[in-house]
Amino acid sequence: MFQRIQHFFNTLATNWSEDPGARGAAKMTAAGVLVAEGVFGVVRGRTGRNGRRQRGGILGGVLGIIFGIIFINVGGFVEGSGIDDPVEITGEVVAVERAGTSGENDTPMYRTRIAYTVDGESYEFSPRGRSSWRPNVGADVDVAYSRSNPANAKRIGGIEEWAPQIFGWAGWFVIVTSAFSLLVSIALIVFGIWLFQQGRADRRLSGEDRGFFGDLFAIARDVRAGNMDIAETAAGMAGAAQGSGQPAAAAPAQPAANAASAPAATASAPAGWMLDPADESMLRWWDGQQFTELRRPRD
Repeated sequence: MFQRIQHFFNTLATNWSEDPGARGAAKMTAAGVLVAEGVFGVVRGRTGRNGRRQRGGILGGVLGIIFGIIFINVGGFVEGSGIDDPVEITGEVVAVERAGTSGENDTPMYRTRIAYTVDGESYEFSPRGRSSWRPNVGADVDVAYSRSNPANAKRIGGIEEWAPQIFGWAGWFVIVTSAFSLLVSIALIVFGIWLFQQGRADRRLSGEDRGFFGDLFAIARDVRAGNMDIAETAAGMAGAAQGSGQPAAAAPAQPAANAASAPAATASAPAGWMLDPADESMLRWWDGQQFTELRRPRD
C-alpha cells in the first residue's frame, strides 16, 4: 500500500516535458500504472517477503472490511452477552470436556464446566470459548454473575475473557487499514484517469489521437501483465525526468548492430527515446506501444 502511495507522489513530482508528444505519452504511461495499482492493488514483479504476489486494490479493500466485521462478530459471539449488574465471586472447575481439535497438528481443545454458589444455591455454566490448555478439575476460577439473575454468569480472566477482546481489536484494525487502502485505491483510479485525459490532450496537440478506453485498458493490461518496467515511468521515479525529453531518464539507445530488430526489442518497453529502426543516426520516441514521428539526433 505504501509503495502505491509513493507512486502517486512520484507522479506529482515529475518534471514533464515541453514536447507535447513526449509529455502525453509519459503521462498516459504513468496513469496506466496508477489505475492498475488502484484496481488490482499490485502488478507483476512486485512481490511480498515470501516471494508471492501481494493483494490489494478495490477488491482487497472490500474483502478486508468484510473480514474485519466477521472478526468482530466472532469475538462478540464467543464473549456472549454482557452483564449489567455483575458480582464477582470464586467458582470451581467441576469438569473438563473435549471440544474437538485445532490446527494442522489436530491439537486437542477443551471446554470447562464451572460451578459457583449464590445464597446457598448452586449454578453451573460452560464458557463458549475453548482452549488448548487443559485446566485441572477442582481449580478455582473467577466468575462474574448477574445480581438480578444469578444464573447468568461468565468467567473473568484467562483466555475466555481476553480471546474475544483480541478478536474484536483485530477486527477493528483490519477494518481501519482496509478502509484506508480502499480510499487509496479510489484516489489512484480517479487521479490516474484524470492524468490519462491530460496525456491524451497533450498527444492531440502533437497530432495523435486514439480511443480513450482502448488506450487506458491497453496500458493497464501491460502493467498488470508485467510488460512495463514501473521503475522507468513517472510513477516509479521520484522527481525523475520521465517525460521531460531528457535521454538520461529514458531507455538507453540500442547499438547500431541491433537496428534491424529494434521494433521487436521495444515491443514491451516503457515510453522513451529508442534507436530509430529506419535511421541508425536518429533516436525516435516510443510511446509505450508504437513509434511516434518525434525524432532527434543520437548523442
